[in-house]
Amino acid sequence: MPPTTAAEKQKKYRDKLKKENPQKYEEIQKKAKERSARYYEKKRVPILKSTNKNYGINKEGRSEKSKRCKNGITK
Repeated sequence: MPPTTAAEKQKKYRDKLKKENPQKYEEIQKKAKERSARYYEKKRVPILKSTNKNYGINKEGRSEKSKRCKNGITK
């Protein structure tokens, strides 16, 4: 029989923990949900700030950019 992979070991541990110690299993699940919520909360704030300001369009506007490009001046 081949050795078990890390994913198989994790699944066995979770199943065993769910049967033998459901309180600890629930605590681990709760911490994982809080961790992911905290991560997405940090990600969500900058995205909302950038979309509220003209949906990411620079302050110059498109017409000024096209004028600069026609004159041969680029950033």
